Amino acid sequence: MTHRVQDTLLVTERYLRTHPVVVAIATVVFFAIVALVPAQLAPDVPLGITFAGPLAVCTFGVGLVAGTVAAVAIALIWLSDAVTSGVPVDAALVVFWTRLLSNLAVVVMAGVVGAAARARERYVESQQELARMRADVVAAFSHDLRAPLAAIIGYADMLREGVFGPLAPKVADQLDRILVNASHLDRLIGDMLAAGQSDHIIALQTSRFEPEELIVELRTEFDGSIHGRPVAVTWEIDPHTPALQTDRAKLTSIVRNLVGNAIKFTPRGSVTARFGFDAEMAAHRIEVEDTGPGIAPDDLPQVFNRFYRAPPGRRHDGFGLGLFIVKRFTELLGGSVNVISQLGRGTRFTVLLPSLPAASAAVASEFDVKPGGAPSRGA
Repeated sequence: MTHRVQDTLLVTERYLRTHPVVVAIATVVFFAIVALVPAQLAPDVPLGITFAGPLAVCTFGVGLVAGTVAAVAIALIWLSDAVTSGVPVDAALVVFWTRLLSNLAVVVMAGVVGAAARARERYVESQQELARMRADVVAAFSHDLRAPLAAIIGYADMLREGVFGPLAPKVADQLDRILVNASHLDRLIGDMLAAGQSDHIIALQTSRFEPEELIVELRTEFDGSIHGRPVAVTWEIDPHTPALQTDRAKLTSIVRNLVGNAIKFTPRGSVTARFGFDAEMAAHRIEVEDTGPGIAPDDLPQVFNRFYRAPPGRRHDGFGLGLFIVKRFTELLGGSVNVISQLGRGTRFTVLLPSLPAASAAVASEFDVKPGGAPSRGA
């Protein structure tokens, strides 16, 4: 069944449930037409007409009470036509009860289907409302974190620059670590804000840079996260890979989330991030592959959903926003992302990104506004 047919059926089903007056009028008109048939055609014609379809539609669209009334009315109409056509009363009564019971069976089934459809719609609406509430909570929480974080980054930066006096080498080194991690946290909060308000316009700042520059930045972030763990992170660049021309901050977030997710779900083994260029697609190809436990086939279609987390027993810390942000930012940059996974053998995410027009900048949004007063430092 094609998606078009499915969509048509869903629209029709919803229309029947949300327009009971129209359904009731159509049912009455149908019964009236059937009642007039004996006056226009042979008297035995109405006896062969089936009422199952209209009866089911009436019950589904209007409700059980209306369906039950219609079922009794249909049986009485049939009994009247049968007697008029010369059917013996005893035989007509037997068939009357048979038809009445079959009509009621249709009513019950249609009522159950209607109740299930309404329950499904209420469930979908409740899930959508829950997702909106989660998004609002994440956005509010993230926004409130940025003010104190701005102060931390600002004072740490002033200390590092020697505003309050010279620093010992060991102290300067520790301040550098504080600034790197605080800047990382600030970027994560920005990503959470973007995820929480995904319908808003997000600014694009296009620049041209080499893949090596991105790897140097990310390697600094992840070196500390895998310290002491039996996981090797490898960064590869295919020969003759040209410079990237896209929004560097958002691409960094894409790769950071993919690599961080791979490390989190790989207790031991390896994670490989590979940069290349697909000449046929005229797009950069970024692959992040791990040797972790893999993703179950039932979970694959949902991994990019906002707030989706693995089923109980396989959960890890996090809000379930990482892969949602990956897909969101990839599509914002005009690219695509897909995932291939085998249980017990690992997972590979592939991002294809075309080059953006030079010096493009979309309308600025609140997500890209740095915390007020926070000095910026390159990672």
